[in-house]
Amino acid sequence: MYDDSILPADVAVVLGLMWNIIAPLAAFWATGKYPRMRLVFHGLACFVVLLSPLTAMILGLPGLLPEEEESPGARFVFLPLIFEAAVILLLYCLAGAMLLSKSVHSAIADWRRSDQSP
Repeated sequence: MYDDSILPADVAVVLGLMWNIIAPLAAFWATGKYPRMRLVFHGLACFVVLLSPLTAMILGLPGLLPEEEESPGARFVFLPLIFEAAVILLLYCLAGAMLLSKSVHSAIADWRRSDQSP
């Protein structure tokens, strides 16, 4: 095996796990400072979380020569990072659904109020 990776796989996983926590926290902090740009900050955080397993795999897996094969369990070390990213993205989807339902509910309430007024 051609052991020429940028980072050891364990270090890449730990950095990915840290970035998956830091990105949403930074988005919440930036939203507190600039509330009008909250969708931009949280969209960027989702993008970072979505790409973190791929980035960790690119940085942590060694480059292989064309005639070499990867060891069978080489990518299993990245499973915690993939699960954490999936959980964070699920929470973002639930928060988005809650925000959307609240918006739809207030729009329906406004519509009903406008029908009842003379």
